[in-house]
Parts: sequence; C-alpha cells; structure tokens
Amino acid sequence: MLEQRKLWVNELGLNGNIIKELYANLVRYFIDEELKQFKNKENKDSLPYGLYQ
Repeated sequence: MLEQRKLWVNELGLNGNIIKELYANLVRYFIDEELKQFKNKENKDSLPYGLYQ
C-alpha cells in the first residue's frame, strides 16, 4: 500500500518518499490507538463489574 502511494505521487511529479513516510506514520498511529483501546477494554473486562463505570 505504501509503495503504491509513493508511485502515485511520483507520477504527479511530487516527492513520493514524503507521502510514503506520512502514510506509514498515519498507519502506525492508528494501529497504536487501536491497541490502546483493545488493552483498555481487556483491563476493564478483568475487573469486577462496576469498578470502572
């Protein structure tokens, strides 16, 4: 996916490496955010009901 974005941008005469890095950072950020939510949900599921509400 990242290489394809880079190729598209290069075809437009722009710097594909910058866009590739931008997309890589976005993907990494959203994965990290989802992992935080998943871990937070796991922790809440392990607590007795009512302690996290």
